[in-house]
Amino acid sequence: MIIISILTLIVGYLIGQLIPWNWLHPEISDTSITMNDYYTRLISVVGALATLFATFIALFKEDIKRLYEYASLDAQFKDQSILAEVVDKETTTNNNKNISAVKYEVVIVVHNKGKLAGRGCQVYLEKISFKHSSYPAPKDMAITGKPLQWIGKAESSVIIPSKAKGYINILEITSPKSELITEENGHNPTGKAQLLISGSDLFLEDFNGIYTCIYMIYSENTTPVEFAVEINWNGNWQQRLTEMKECITIKPICK
Repeated sequence: MIIISILTLIVGYLIGQLIPWNWLHPEISDTSITMNDYYTRLISVVGALATLFATFIALFKEDIKRLYEYASLDAQFKDQSILAEVVDKETTTNNNKNISAVKYEVVIVVHNKGKLAGRGCQVYLEKISFKHSSYPAPKDMAITGKPLQWIGKAESSVIIPSKAKGYINILEITSPKSELITEENGHNPTGKAQLLISGSDLFLEDFNGIYTCIYMIYSENTTPVEFAVEINWNGNWQQRLTEMKECITIKPICK
């Protein structure tokens, strides 16, 4: 190692002594630059910067547009009271005061607050868990695994334009009368209100309990959005919305 170090120093010394380093020194002129030379060099610099900037824009144009042009989906309940009633048309005629509901429903609105249209928007029910007083812990329930149907749309995958909205029915409670089938048809009347969550039939003898539903909103050009709902229903039915609200509580779950 010592011999190699000495040889390296000797070679470096010889190179420093034998190579005419003065030839490499730049020649500095004392002549002042003319205005024409100044503008020529300025234009060259500006042209080079413009070329660099144009190349940058061409390469990253789509990424730059996404910074200020994008789709942004948000979900919330359509009605301020969350639960809405669908009344029996026969009870609304002739100023009948005994108006009764045939079912109750909960609709969510998916709002695109971005500047680009949301492409291929779909809503899925990812999970339902049910907590009953007789269960030691919440139990996951079977779901269809299919995308939910948009209200007024034939497809389950839609485009939501900028500042536009789409609507999804996520819950229905039908009147006990709608489920009554006479014994002449070979069925016994149930006499119970029925609960339908996003197209998933819940095969329960007792609907009294707490339901936790997790929805996911997907789109081709946005990040997935989660929307979770907790439903606490005692299983009872009332013909008017005011009384029905005392039987059921529905609220979003913030995460």
